[in-house]
Amino acid sequence: MIPFKSKRIDESRDKILVLISDTGPSQLMMKIIESMVDANLEPHVIIYDTSQTKIFEDIVALGIACERIALSEKSNSATLIWKTIRLIRTNNYPIVYASGQYATLYGISSAFFTRVPKRVFTRHHSDSNFYRYKSSIRLARGFLFDVVFNWLATEIVAVSNVVKKQLVDHEFVKSNKIIVINNSVSNDFFDTHRKYRKGDTLKIGVISRLTGLKGIEFISKAFSGYYKINTNCELTIIGEESDSAREVRRNLSHLPSAAYRLIPKISDTKAFYSDIDLFIHVPIRETAEAFGLVYLESLFSGVHCIFTKSGIVSADEELPEFCSIVDYEDSNAILREIVLFANQGKTIGELPRGIVEKYSPEKMKESYKAIWLS
Repeated sequence: MIPFKSKRIDESRDKILVLISDTGPSQLMMKIIESMVDANLEPHVIIYDTSQTKIFEDIVALGIACERIALSEKSNSATLIWKTIRLIRTNNYPIVYASGQYATLYGISSAFFTRVPKRVFTRHHSDSNFYRYKSSIRLARGFLFDVVFNWLATEIVAVSNVVKKQLVDHEFVKSNKIIVINNSVSNDFFDTHRKYRKGDTLKIGVISRLTGLKGIEFISKAFSGYYKINTNCELTIIGEESDSAREVRRNLSHLPSAAYRLIPKISDTKAFYSDIDLFIHVPIRETAEAFGLVYLESLFSGVHCIFTKSGIVSADEELPEFCSIVDYEDSNAILREIVLFANQGKTIGELPRGIVEKYSPEKMKESYKAIWLS
């Protein structure tokens, strides 16, 4: 455990325990923590990952108490829950908030046992606990985990209507327990894309784990088909290895090595969007994405996008007007859209400022603030 203790600024402020795991972009979590400060709460943050130095440093810079706890296969859940229970009893927190499945496990269960009146967690996944396991026992365990913690919480923040629909239709949650707060994207992404001209090298970008759930093999097939038509193109896939990695490599193996790149991760996604002409993200069903932050980031950048209707694109009726939508698991449809873009350039209008404001960090922060004040 790596602790940091801050000097309390205002002894009259109510306290809130914040538990974080499986941390994504830190700017989202920082806005949530800022919403607590704006609501005159004093957060105490626990991050269940010692490698997350950026968010730790950002939280400390706000003068907020923060500590990191390493998790491993040997981590004892019962011990961590008991430590959290003791922490809650010592500090008498009226609110406990959790983000991430480990954080939800330790935080919401501890808050329930200590009768914390407001127990809130953000639900980041849709149906992945039910679909991702081949073993029926693990499927049942994942589903049971969701159902139990839905019941233990007093409020659930769903990151999209896709998630809310899953909670209501399949996990027995009453709709009045769910608050939909969409993720946000910084305005720094807005309109930064490269201007494609016919005859340029067509740069196609993908950000996705190499997994069948994201339809990555259909993208590789489509690119392979396009390369037969026009060799003046290149594909860059940013994503960690997963179950479809072998098939993706097989689909691309006959191409020159200079035609494509497979990169595990990058630190600057904004720069990546600014250097490509076409972005492709094609999950294989409507609920394969709970939200899909790459949808908004790429659309904000102004790059032309080829999507399937999943996550926020299926939940927001406006977004499909500003991208090309293809059927699920259809490499030929992806290929047709690549050819159309290469021949005609961008034919869809720029994302309007109204949508940018709809998914702004400030709007998200105000929505979370309303929860703490309710």
